[in-house]
Amino acid sequence: MSTQAFSGRTVAILVGLCALSLLVGLALAIFQEELGVVRSAGSDSFSYSALGHHGYKMLLEDLGYPIVTSRNNSALKTGEDGILILAEPDLVSNERQSRDKFWDMIYFNNYTLVVLPKRGGTPDPVRSTFVTSVSNLPLKNAELILEDLGILSKLWGAGHSRDLTWDAGVWDDRPFIDDVQLVNAHNLTPLIACAEGTLLGHLQLDLKAENDKWFAGEILVLTDPDLLANHGLRKGNNAIIAAKIIDYMVKNGGPVVFDETLHGFEVNPSVFRSFFRIPLIFVLLQVLFTMVAFVWLSNGRFGSLRKPPVARGRGLEFLINNTAELLEYGGHGSFVLGRYYRAATGAVCQRLHLDLPRTSPMARTRLMNISATRSPDFPYQKMAAEVPAVALDSSAKPQEVLALARAIHRWQQEMTHGL
Repeated sequence: MSTQAFSGRTVAILVGLCALSLLVGLALAIFQEELGVVRSAGSDSFSYSALGHHGYKMLLEDLGYPIVTSRNNSALKTGEDGILILAEPDLVSNERQSRDKFWDMIYFNNYTLVVLPKRGGTPDPVRSTFVTSVSNLPLKNAELILEDLGILSKLWGAGHSRDLTWDAGVWDDRPFIDDVQLVNAHNLTPLIACAEGTLLGHLQLDLKAENDKWFAGEILVLTDPDLLANHGLRKGNNAIIAAKIIDYMVKNGGPVVFDETLHGFEVNPSVFRSFFRIPLIFVLLQVLFTMVAFVWLSNGRFGSLRKPPVARGRGLEFLINNTAELLEYGGHGSFVLGRYYRAATGAVCQRLHLDLPRTSPMARTRLMNISATRSPDFPYQKMAAEVPAVALDSSAKPQEVLALARAIHRWQQEMTHGL
């Protein structure tokens, strides 16, 4: 019995598994962004649904803006010149905690775009990234946002935007929004507005901090999310306006940060937890697998004891008979005969430097002529006619299959060695 702890086959399996794990981990590390995307149908930048903002994120990325999808510490990722986008934040769920987080992000950020919520949808039970129905949301969430921003105004619908005259703001762009949502607020400088109210306004915060330092943060408030939602970007001049908003706010090529913590997608960074997520989980699995392998190795052997070899006969006759019995037992003799025929033909053609008969008529003729000379008892022409017929007949008797196999073997020997 061998004293090796691992057999050659076991070593090959271990090396193959480790290599496969390493390659999979490398591939997932490269494509981690695509594989790690959250599937959503809501009003967030992960969503491809009509309500989502993924199209807006892709539009800005195509325009050359550095995009960050943030699931923690969003305000810290904008730097001095970047803009934080709080698109339809949810302040109703865990209201006190969400409102504190919302205010902290505004307070510690220089430039912020706040988009008020409007619609909600019911996810499709079959396709989770689609919505089956859409309806207007209760006003409570939008009212909480306005209250935290210090905007003393109510939201109201003013019909379709194409029926309004947009000449009350600073910008001349006309939006295309169904049942546009507007506000009337004295502390909101209009950028896109009409006589009925403001769609996009500039809010200047001037707040005194506890350390007696003054904080001045610039905030744009978009009252209707349809302007930059996936379904609205392709309508009218909405995409142009949506791009101008970021161009108006972003300074010196700063990043555009989409906050997803207020959509319920917050992930707390942790080195320990990262080992249980792609791609570091594969490093952890490799370490654990190696430890288990070394434990087995320390036992002096791997797996169960080897059984003593079964006594076998000697000689070609015993081998042929044993093979015939196995083929008869499995019922695959005809199929194996066809493969043996093709293998023997290929070996003969290789020895004689001929192309395969099925690919070259000239090679077939040449093979037939040589076979008629070297193997007159069972020439190739006879073999090519009888063997395929038996190979396709699943009911052929084992004796007939064995006889043809012997004849093919004899033919191959005579063609290659002249026996």
